[in-house]
Amino acid sequence: MIKCGNLIPDDLIPSEPQIAATLDVSQGTVKKAMENLFSQKRLYRHRDKGACFFRIDFNNGLFRFFSYRDEKGQQVRVHEETTISKFKTGTAKVCKRLEVPTGTESLQFERVA
Repeated sequence: MIKCGNLIPDDLIPSEPQIAATLDVSQGTVKKAMENLFSQKRLYRHRDKGACFFRIDFNNGLFRFFSYRDEKGQQVRVHEETTISKFKTGTAKVCKRLEVPTGTESLQFERVA
């Protein structure tokens, strides 16, 4: 539902039984999937209403697979922040590097750690 664009940020999602019936899967499967989405901060709980779809959060979602290491190779914790994110028409150089037609709009962002 999320990937298909049927939900927009802050939409209430259907109940677990409704999702299970729609997708013809067990409620346990839906519950586990929703728990994963809660932990990934893709969904949040709205008291007395149910679960809602989150807005995209570049600081919590997009870069969770990156890790940082010091000069000895030891993993370190770093505060990361997306300072700029916007859609922008790509220059010829950028589009060539991305292997897309010149002038293609792309998401550009600046990230600092």
